[in-house]
Amino acid sequence: MTAMTAMSQLSTTSSTNDFIDAKIETISADLAVNSKFKDFLGSARKRKVLGDEEYDDAMKDLESEVSQKERELTTLKRQKKIIADDIDEVLPQYDTIERAYYSVLMSKIMSASGKQKKAKKFDQSAYSKAVLSFYGAVRSTDSGDVEKYCHLTGWLPEKQVKCAHLVPKSLESDELAYLFGVREAVLSEPRNGVFASL
Repeated sequence: MTAMTAMSQLSTTSSTNDFIDAKIETISADLAVNSKFKDFLGSARKRKVLGDEEYDDAMKDLESEVSQKERELTTLKRQKKIIADDIDEVLPQYDTIERAYYSVLMSKIMSASGKQKKAKKFDQSAYSKAVLSFYGAVRSTDSGDVEKYCHLTGWLPEKQVKCAHLVPKSLESDELAYLFGVREAVLSEPRNGVFASL
């Protein structure tokens, strides 16, 4: 079965895991085609069918595409269960599983890319806002005051509630794999946050 057939045979009743397996198969097939295309470009350059500049331009575009697909494939393989859970969670907000998938995957890739920028300081305020949004943990009262939800004590005035990581940022990926059975987890994801009263 070809990769395109794998995706096209998915029905609307297919499970999220079936969808992800088909995505993995499709991306793997695309990468194999890209590898053959690299060989073709190299051969065309040797035979002088392509000039150096044309070859360089074509390879630049191809390398960019391959890099994106490899990143997506790695993310899918390492975080399959988490991605499936996240898709199932956001699926009611989308009209197709494909759209829910891209929403979840873009969030993961962007979080992972941000994690790799070591010079960038962790933005606690942005993280707190993301966690508030993820849990729907902020509301306005009838009197106009703002409250945040503490997972231990319930709704409290906003100044009495602070966002904290469930899994500390100091843990390394090996420790995470040991504790939770996942690798390459992004600790700055909103699902790793909780609000607690001060």
